[in-house]
Amino acid sequence: LGRIVRFIDNHDTYRFLRKGESQTLLKPAFAFLLFSMGFPLIYYGAEQAFRQTETRLTPEGGDAPADPQNREDMFAEGEFKSESSQGDKFDASSPTYKLLQKLAEARKDLVPLRRGAQYVRWSDPWGAGVYAFSRIHEGQEVVVVINTAAEAREAEMFVDNDITPAGTALTDALDGAYGVEAHPGSEGGSKVSVRVPAHGARVLVKKSK
Repeated sequence: LGRIVRFIDNHDTYRFLRKGESQTLLKPAFAFLLFSMGFPLIYYGAEQAFRQTETRLTPEGGDAPADPQNREDMFAEGEFKSESSQGDKFDASSPTYKLLQKLAEARKDLVPLRRGAQYVRWSDPWGAGVYAFSRIHEGQEVVVVINTAAEAREAEMFVDNDITPAGTALTDALDGAYGVEAHPGSEGGSKVSVRVPAHGARVLVKKSK
């Protein structure tokens, strides 16, 4: 599993974002790619919110091929351009580029996000919502909580009782103003209750003293 390459789009598929969809959808998608087990593959143009015009359920091929919109030019003048790729898209100041940069820095700073074993902690069973997992490496637990819903969601989930016992303070590596404290679970063990913004992600780590 650790050698799997994960991607949300590539040169043989539709781009992840479709026309009319909010680019905020990229945050939970990028977070899953960068923080879950395996090698993350970010296809060029995703960091600039390139889009496909077809709807998400349109089958590829025939009258709805994936290319050229999944192989657009990033430079200002090019043969293959669309509404989302107009102009010079080598833009290191765009919101989606900066988002990807911030998530990549968290992956670089936290070893468990690169090398840790992965344990699913929560998954909303009825559609879009919270998906959470822990990455654990050499006694350090990082809890990743992703929200794919278009509204804020909250979930209570188990964490490792030995590494993150009740009373442990956790802070969000992506938003230092947010923190939670582990508490005893009614069934035993240790739990955390986490609120995540719409199309958001949290990376919870033990708070430094």
